[in-house]
Amino acid sequence: MGMIRKKTFSNNTSIQEQDIDSAKKLLDFAEKNGFKCCPLEVEELTKSLGIEVRFEELKGDISGILQKNDDKWVMRVNKKHPHRRRRYTIAHELGHYFLHRHQESYFEDVIFFRGLEPTRTEWQANEFASEILMPESEFAKAIDDDGITSIEELSDRFKVSSMAIRVRAKQLGYAGHGL
Repeated sequence: MGMIRKKTFSNNTSIQEQDIDSAKKLLDFAEKNGFKCCPLEVEELTKSLGIEVRFEELKGDISGILQKNDDKWVMRVNKKHPHRRRRYTIAHELGHYFLHRHQESYFEDVIFFRGLEPTRTEWQANEFASEILMPESEFAKAIDDDGITSIEELSDRFKVSSMAIRVRAKQLGYAGHGL
């Protein structure tokens, strides 16, 4: 029995022509190319863009590394971290790819920069990750239309950590216990 797979893109052709420079444009691109967007199939989307994803044991608090090797981008994700943390890491590294790849060719990220103030570049990558994993319209729909107010239920809906839900809720102006 034959199977059809999702369309793939190489780093050298179609994706760069798309001029993706925002989370919204990436979500539009994903939707137009048949990817489930809530929760976003972030690993599959990344691979389809021609970015190699490797799950490896990384030292210390390193959650992910994005680097350009010759003409190919490789994303290394800490396999010791929980699944939902890995999803966020992939989304964060995609933020670096789309927003910063023309400025740098190596990004190394630690979990929430414990005790450190994030740089503008890291802040932008975190914002990008939050926007693609928890789009504002879907977040509002879950709370306002579907009546989901439990951090745990929202975490299950978007397949992210409860910490990511708390941060996104605050960004979007929601208030409540634990925010």
